[in-house]
Amino acid sequence: MADNQTEKQKVQDLTDKLERGLTELFNSDSYKNYLSTMSKFHNYSFNNTLLIAMQKPEASLVAGYNAWQKNFGRHVNKGEKAIRILAPVPYKIKEEREKVDPVTQEIMIDRDGNPQKEEVEITIPAFRAVSVFDVSQTDGKPIPELETKELLSDVDGYQDMIHAVEAVSPVPIEMEEIDSGAKGYFDREARRIAVQENMSESQTLKTMIHEVAHSKLHTKEVEAESIAYTVCQHFGVDTSEYSFGYIAGWSSGRDTKELKSSMDTIRRTAWCIDKKIREKSLQEIPFENVIKLLDILENTKVGITIEGGGEPTMYSKFNEFITECYKRNIQIGLITNGTMLVKKEMIECVAQTHTWIRIGLNAGTEDTYEKITHCNGENFTRILNSIRILKEKAEIEEFRVGLNFVITLDNYKEIIQATKLAREAEAHYIRFEPEFYSALAHETIYTKIEEINSMLEKAKKLQTKEFEVSIPKLNRGAMTNTDSVEGDFKVCHYCNFVTALGADGSMYPCPQIHLNEKYCMGNAINDGYSKWIQSKDKENWYRKNRDRTILCKTCFYRPQNELIECLVTGELELDEVLKKYQEDVPMTIHKEFV
Repeated sequence: MADNQTEKQKVQDLTDKLERGLTELFNSDSYKNYLSTMSKFHNYSFNNTLLIAMQKPEASLVAGYNAWQKNFGRHVNKGEKAIRILAPVPYKIKEEREKVDPVTQEIMIDRDGNPQKEEVEITIPAFRAVSVFDVSQTDGKPIPELETKELLSDVDGYQDMIHAVEAVSPVPIEMEEIDSGAKGYFDREARRIAVQENMSESQTLKTMIHEVAHSKLHTKEVEAESIAYTVCQHFGVDTSEYSFGYIAGWSSGRDTKELKSSMDTIRRTAWCIDKKIREKSLQEIPFENVIKLLDILENTKVGITIEGGGEPTMYSKFNEFITECYKRNIQIGLITNGTMLVKKEMIECVAQTHTWIRIGLNAGTEDTYEKITHCNGENFTRILNSIRILKEKAEIEEFRVGLNFVITLDNYKEIIQATKLAREAEAHYIRFEPEFYSALAHETIYTKIEEINSMLEKAKKLQTKEFEVSIPKLNRGAMTNTDSVEGDFKVCHYCNFVTALGADGSMYPCPQIHLNEKYCMGNAINDGYSKWIQSKDKENWYRKNRDRTILCKTCFYRPQNELIECLVTGELELDEVLKKYQEDVPMTIHKEFV
């Protein structure tokens, strides 16, 4: 948590630097001259901006045919195709209405007791299609430009950075020759990013991040370039000489008003992209390690659950990895945030190889999804749509796909909405999990337990034979130390059935405490997985190290552990345990993990 906070502070510092640098530029003579020209261009609405982007994604400055001649001394080249947008043509009509008292806001009555009437003039909004052209479609006098020095530097770890940016992009990135002279653009209709080929490393990287920002959010140029500047600066690539002029060029005024109004969006999106790039570029697992582990697991008749400290589907060789698993007849389960499932090739590969998938979608609306993830809210709908596609393309008959919803103060009011959406998307289930399972987050939703319980009860009523609603027990109590954990189990019983494998072959008793050297049991590559499972060393390790930890409260297998404890102690008979197991552990989840 401390490291994350430090990184966020770095992003804050960089955006503060951006504001200071732009303030200086905004006060310069060059910017004043530039503004006098730019003021002649219309500031188009979002809808018209979208229409322009759909017809000519690389467009930068647009104006009407006559405006190019009259205002800029330029003419539209012969044969150029016009960009069609909507121009407002409102008209006025007169209408008789009941007269309202301006003080009391009540209808005024005449002497006969009837409502008084008055004639008012109202404006009716209307639009007509007009033609505009981009500057690249014209010729004539040069357009004043702010100095934007071309980025020429090399970038340390350039290829890794490029691969990381490609991985975090929600759409494909393609290098090509762009005739318009633009360095890149996001084609919203075709769902692709184009980047000018053969540019310097720094210019290419900056441009890719700029366009990824566009693809993730409906960002303005000011926001997209600010995000690109911030992310690049964080990775040691200084784009100030280019970005400051570029941002100022797109700014609508002589101060930082527009920039300041967008600063929150810039910081959140920059942080999101920055975090994902770091996860991707710094934690890439050598593929040869993965193959070694698969060779060990082959013919062991085990199933694997793919999850990790970052998003596992961002692994550059993910498709190759799961294909290798499938070839070895290893059953595959995937825990994912679903962001990469918007890509066609990912959906097809997963559907053909996986037994089950659980997608973390902790929201019931696009707005809340965007608030929680700091990513494009459109992904929310795309992820839901991917569920039906996965089911249609699934090769394995028992394939199951469900949603996970961690209940927090930010999203608890959307429990019912999320359930309805999951059912409409034809998911097999939705599983709810309270945030306070975590010791650090226990107090966050405790005050809302009654309201949350009520919503969960209503959500449960949406369950059908084809769709399961898994609701948690919320009366677990605080988890400040292991001695006061409600729901007694003295040791972990379920670690006999699961093993967490690190990329280096290290073995841990469960996913909750993996990568903690204190609980490392051995190494599958060195010791042999099958050999370890059958060894006395394993029995001895479990005998000494199965005591529950502070993390046991977050464990998915806690209900199983509690029931096994009841069986071991004789508190319940086997048939009672099995009956209670069916009540406490949803069969949808049961099928996945047992």
